[in-house]
Amino acid sequence: MLKKTNCLFLLSALLLSGAASAAEEEKSPGDETIVVVNGQPLSRQAFQAFINFRMGNNPRKNVTRDQLQMLMVEYINRELMYQEAIQKGYDKKPEVMVAIDNTQRNIIASYRAREIINQPISDEALRKLYQERITKPEQEYKVRHILVKTEQEARDIIKELQNGVGFDKLAKEKSIDVSARNGGALEWVSEEQMIVPFRKIVPGLKPGQFSTTAVRTRFGWHVIGLDAKRDIDPPSFDSIKDKLRAQLQNDMLIKHIEELRKNSEIVIK
Repeated sequence: MLKKTNCLFLLSALLLSGAASAAEEEKSPGDETIVVVNGQPLSRQAFQAFINFRMGNNPRKNVTRDQLQMLMVEYINRELMYQEAIQKGYDKKPEVMVAIDNTQRNIIASYRAREIINQPISDEALRKLYQERITKPEQEYKVRHILVKTEQEARDIIKELQNGVGFDKLAKEKSIDVSARNGGALEWVSEEQMIVPFRKIVPGLKPGQFSTTAVRTRFGWHVIGLDAKRDIDPPSFDSIKDKLRAQLQNDMLIKHIEELRKNSEIVIK
């Protein structure tokens, strides 16, 4: 199954940042002026970039006539505030200059990242990734648990289980989770769908076994039991093709950044 990486966050931050959106397209010399504010001409292309930014960097999203009118009002209002701020010297303030520099770096870096990930990806490469990461059967687990408020309560329950008391009985009597009425039984889940503490325990259990240590989550303390496990068929290539493409794009960006770091001198003080 596809794995998430920290660089996925980096990719999203670079490509979905408002700053990058606002500079979505390069200006062309013949771009027409659609409004003039205090003598300052503003182009259709710049307005479109503003729309893309306001619509969540989704330029394909349909914009109604009413929305377009409201966006134009916002666009002009922003220009008025910008002009006033320039007149008052805000662009010379140290904190504003730092913010401008940071925004510029985001925009330029995002365009470079966009260039890297937009390299053509063949179906052959996608199918290779599919064979490497997707075609292996994944397992699902039928889990049950008992949730209590303290670690000591969980330890006491484990002792009772070890002494032969039924999991179903203890869950109904002592669990504070809504699953208590079902003996602590949960739905079938894959490893990826589990919260991390469960993910560390459940795959190591055999059907009929329970955890011999209390497991802590933000909900409280758990005793975990495993009823059954089963193999599930992997998704088809066509159904996951877009995710595979995104994974390969992410991999390309990771590899490129790793090369940059490898060949650069970085001194953290």
